Amino acid sequence: MLQIHYSMILIIIIFFISILVIGSFTLRKSFVLLQEKLNFTLEYREQFVIFTNNFYKKYDSFERRGEIDHERYVWLTKNANKMQGMLGQTGLMEYIGPFRQYKISNYNIVLNTIPKFRDSTITDFDVNSVDDCLLRYIGIVEQLTKENFKQLKNPFIWLKQGFKEFFSLPIYIFNWFGIIPDSTVGKIKSNLIFNTLTGIGGLVTFVSGLVTIIQGKEQTLGFFKKLFY
Repeated sequence: MLQIHYSMILIIIIFFISILVIGSFTLRKSFVLLQEKLNFTLEYREQFVIFTNNFYKKYDSFERRGEIDHERYVWLTKNANKMQGMLGQTGLMEYIGPFRQYKISNYNIVLNTIPKFRDSTITDFDVNSVDDCLLRYIGIVEQLTKENFKQLKNPFIWLKQGFKEFFSLPIYIFNWFGIIPDSTVGKIKSNLIFNTLTGIGGLVTFVSGLVTIIQGKEQTLGFFKKLFY
């Protein structure tokens, strides 16, 4: 009977340690991804500002033409899709054309602005719109990075995140077999109902494991003595 209890304690302890490790690893992975996003956005804005300043150095207001830095233009164009995708809603706006002749909803600011330099249709409004959305996104990612860094120091957050990943395992399996697309995985994991259910499930599992250990306090103490001495 004691041997069975020892085995149960060992399984519970290994399970909780695994959950903590998974949670910590997931948070660290998120932190690294946020830093990569921040660094890329900072670089994109820096290249955009340099390119724009060079363009306006020899700007002809009559022909609306400036000097094109072809190397930077190619870099900005190649990375425009990546940048626009990262911006999400921050990179969209309702665009109103000249003299209010037309209106475009969900206008992709970066994607639509870069080609305007070469087409001689660029305006100060276009340039400022790109810079503003990049700055807003930088602020968002900086805040998320700070919050994520704090979470890296909190074992309770590791536990919470670990349980979330554990209960997300069936979703990952379906995704791996191609039944659920990547976009759906993200939507499910960010869903309020899913997070509430995983939170309740994690709490119940944690309490159940704790009760099992506490109920057999004598055996638990004996187990640790046996383990370390």
